[in-house]
Amino acid sequence: MAVRTTPDSQAGTAERSTRIAEAESLTNDTPSSSPDRVDTNGGDTPGSAQERETTTTATTPDADEERPKKVRRKPIPGKGFRKSRAGCFNCKRRRVKCCETRPGCQSCRRMRLDCVYPTTTALYDFLAHALLALAAQHLTLFTSSDYSVQALDLRISALQGLNSAFSRPCLTAADGDARCAAAIALTWQSSYMSAPGSLREFLVTMRGWMVVATTMTPEPDKSLFRDFTREAFVGSMRHHVGAEAVDTGNAAQSSDRAGVIDGFLASLEILRPLCGSMMERRYLSALEKLGVLARTSPLDALLQMAPCWALTNKMTEDEFTDFTHPSNHAAQVLLAHFLMLDRALEMHFLEATGSSQFTFCKKVSKVWIANMASSLPVGYEKYMMWPLALATGRL
Repeated sequence: MAVRTTPDSQAGTAERSTRIAEAESLTNDTPSSSPDRVDTNGGDTPGSAQERETTTTATTPDADEERPKKVRRKPIPGKGFRKSRAGCFNCKRRRVKCCETRPGCQSCRRMRLDCVYPTTTALYDFLAHALLALAAQHLTLFTSSDYSVQALDLRISALQGLNSAFSRPCLTAADGDARCAAAIALTWQSSYMSAPGSLREFLVTMRGWMVVATTMTPEPDKSLFRDFTREAFVGSMRHHVGAEAVDTGNAAQSSDRAGVIDGFLASLEILRPLCGSMMERRYLSALEKLGVLARTSPLDALLQMAPCWALTNKMTEDEFTDFTHPSNHAAQVLLAHFLMLDRALEMHFLEATGSSQFTFCKKVSKVWIANMASSLPVGYEKYMMWPLALATGRL
């Protein structure tokens, strides 16, 4: 029996065939087009890698915009490294940093160059400060300019530098000479200082000068100050004064000198009961010997004054501290008598012969006597009569 085919049935069959073909096509294309397909070996499929690359490329600018940018700081000069200020000439010429090792820096050794350092006083800056302090004090005392503040500042810097140098070993003659020269300059500056307590400052620095010269010089024979001794000073003074200085004064001047010496010895007798310690009695005895010597041989007494300046240097540390303390009024009066006896002998010989470079500063000694007299308690006026009379010109 034959089946009759109508146009509508033919159209429906064609539509079903088309749908089946489309389904098969989708089924065949799924493995290559699915974005979620992951390779079993652990790698991404080409489609997923391409998509991830696109996503990363698209999101990178946004991430950079959100991330804070680091601001590069400008370098600060001198921070993080030490500058070379005392380098050798070769490094300075090449404009490179010198390691400053001596006798030759690393750069010069590497390049086989002669390493030469500039001569500088940086190692002995305390000496430069001491010399400037002395110069400033001298100008303040003998001119109309006032550099007292600068002199004090420089003195403090010199003392600090000198104390720092004492903490290091003295290895060469130059080290010893620098320390000795600084101590001498500070001592002479003290002799120009007129503030209260300056006499004690002078005695302290003079004692320090003695310690440096005798114990802190590694090679005394090579020192620049090897002839700077008490004997050399006395010999030089004798040469300048001359033997004829003994007879330079007339009879009236000799009588005046004898009256001054007699007054000195009489004042010491009044002072004797005030001296209680062993050191005070020793100092009083030394002054009496000078007075007796000045009666018979004034020139010998003058030459003997140089060793007497060192009497306090021979004391122990405890004796020196007690003798120079401001509360030791007996020692203050003894020092006043010594200063004025020295002044009387200098006026007779040194100023008369034009050898004023050996004299102690007259202006300063007067101020020291006045300061000591004003600092003594009530009842000590009789002990200071002779020194004050000589200092004020009443004798």
